[in-house]
Amino acid sequence: MSDDEDYMSDAFLTAAANNDIRPGLLHSHSQRRNHELWKKKGSVQEQESRKPTATLELEARKDGLDKPIAQDNKGFAMMSKMGFNPGAGLGRHGQGRVEPIGIEVKTDKQGLGRKAVVQELLERKRKMLENHRKNALSVEDFRASMSEKAQEKQTNLDLMKSQRVCHTMDQDWGIEEPEEKWFWPEFAREESEEEEDDEGSEEHDMEEELTPKEKLELLTMYLRRTHYFCIWCGVKYQDDDDIRDCPGPTRYDHDV
Repeated sequence: MSDDEDYMSDAFLTAAANNDIRPGLLHSHSQRRNHELWKKKGSVQEQESRKPTATLELEARKDGLDKPIAQDNKGFAMMSKMGFNPGAGLGRHGQGRVEPIGIEVKTDKQGLGRKAVVQELLERKRKMLENHRKNALSVEDFRASMSEKAQEKQTNLDLMKSQRVCHTMDQDWGIEEPEEKWFWPEFAREESEEEEDDEGSEEHDMEEELTPKEKLELLTMYLRRTHYFCIWCGVKYQDDDDIRDCPGPTRYDHDV
C-alpha cells in the first residue's frame, strides 16, 4: 500500500474483499476451486510423509528401474556399439529378449536359494496331490472293488470244491485222467500227468487263459451232465429229469 492510498477508502476495502481467500469468505467459483486443489495437495503430501521409509525406498527404486537408460548414458552408448537398439530384440535376427532381466532386490532374511526351493517343493506337492485325486477310488468304486474281490474269492473256493468232487466221482467210475487237466485238484493232476508233447503244452497254455469263473462254469456243466451233481445243493441226482429240481447251475440261483 502506497502512502497516498487511504486504507479507509471504499476502493481499498473493495480490493481487500476481493483478495481475501479465507475458507469462510470464498465468493467466486475460481477461488473455491483453487482452495480445494490446495487442500488436496496438502492431503497427498501429508499421506506421503506418513509412509514407512521402506515403502518410500521401494517406490523410488521402482520408479528408477522403470525409467529407460538415457541415450547420453555411457552404458547406453556402449550397448549401442554392440548392436543394441531400444525396443528391438537381442541377437543377430532380433528374436531374443526385448525387455531387460528384472532386478529382484532381496529384502527378507531368508537364504538366497530358499525361495526357489520352497516354490519347487510347493509345485511338486501340488502335482502329488493332483495325482492322488486322479487315482483315488470313490466310495462307490471302493465298495464295488471289495465286492468283486469277495466274489472272486468265493468263485475260487467253489472251483476247488468242484475239483475235489469231480476227482472223487471220476475215480469211482474208474477214470484215470480228468477230461480237462484242471477238472481235478492240482495234487491229483500231478499223480496222473505224463510227459506232454508240443500239442499238449499249447493246450495247457490256452487253459491258463481261462478265468476261475469260466473254469467253474465249464466244470459245473460237466458235473451236472455227467454225474448229475450240484455242489450248491450238495445232492447227487438220479438223472436228467431229477436234476431239474435243482434251482440252477450257479451260486446265485441257489441264494447261498
